Amino acid sequence: MNWNTLRYVVEIAEQKSFSKAARKLYLAQPSLSQSIRALEQELGTPLFDRTRSPLRLTYAGELFAKWAKESLRSQEQTVRRIADVAEGVRTRLVVGVSFSRSAYLFPGVMAQFRRERPNCSVILVERPTSLLSQEDNLDLLIDVPHDESLLDTSVLLAEERLLLAVPPNLAGSVRPSGGDFPSVSLADFSDQPFVLLSEDQMLRQICFSLCAQEGFVPQIALECRSLQTAHAMAEAGVGVTLVPELFVRHAVRDRTMCYCVMQGHPAVRKLAVTYRSDRYLSEDARILIGLLQKLLR
Repeated sequence: MNWNTLRYVVEIAEQKSFSKAARKLYLAQPSLSQSIRALEQELGTPLFDRTRSPLRLTYAGELFAKWAKESLRSQEQTVRRIADVAEGVRTRLVVGVSFSRSAYLFPGVMAQFRRERPNCSVILVERPTSLLSQEDNLDLLIDVPHDESLLDTSVLLAEERLLLAVPPNLAGSVRPSGGDFPSVSLADFSDQPFVLLSEDQMLRQICFSLCAQEGFVPQIALECRSLQTAHAMAEAGVGVTLVPELFVRHAVRDRTMCYCVMQGHPAVRKLAVTYRSDRYLSEDARILIGLLQKLLR
C-alpha cells in the first residue's frame, strides 16, 4: 500500500466510477482496477460494491476511504510544513474565487507574490461561490464570510458597498450628492431593464431581494455569467446592473457610467479569506493574504 493507492480509493469513491476515476488520474482503467483488487486482497475484504450502479463503497470501504482522505490531508500538511523550512522546494496554493473577483483582485497581487514566493504555483479555482463552498481541496476561499462551520477561520480583507451602475443615457437623471457616489432610489428604476447575472450567483439574488423591498420585480433585459460582461452591457445602454464597489475601484478604468449608492439599502458586505483551522496555513498562504489585504486597504 502506498500514497497513490490511497488517492485511487478516494478518487473512485468521489467519481463513483472506475472509468471516470481513471481519466481523472490519467491511468489506464485495467491498471487502476488491478491496484484496487490487490489492495482488497491485502485487506481481505472488498471496498467497492461493483453490483451497484453507480458504484458504491462497502461499509469497509467507507471506513478505509475516510481514513485515506485524512491520511492524504495529513501528508499534504506535513509536506507544506517541510517546504516552509526548506529552500528550493516547489509548492502550490489552491485558491477558490469567483470569476469576477479573480479578474480584479489577482492581477494586482500576483507579480509581487511571484517575487516573494517564486517556487509557489497558484491554482485559481474560478466558480460561482455557491459551488466553491462545496470544494474540499481549497487552501483559501475568497468570499463573503460565513459562520456555518466552527472549523473555518476568516480574515477580513475589506468591506464594500453594492452600487447601481447607471448607463450614460440615464445618468442625466442622477443628481450629485455629498458622498463619493451619488445616492438614488432604486424604486426610480423600476421601469428600467436590468442586466443580471445567472441564477446561481449571489449578486443576482441580492438584486432581486433589494428590488422586492422596493415593491417591484426587475425586468431582465439580459442574463450572463460574468460581471465584466454585465458591466459592459450596462455601459452599452442595455440596462442598469448591480456591481460591487471593489469592482468599480479596481477594475473600471474609464468611468463612463454613473455608479450610485441606493437609498435605504447601504448593502455593505464583507469580503474575507477563509481557510480551515484544522489545516496548516503555509507561509505561501500567509503572504498572499497579506498582499490582498494591502491591495484592498
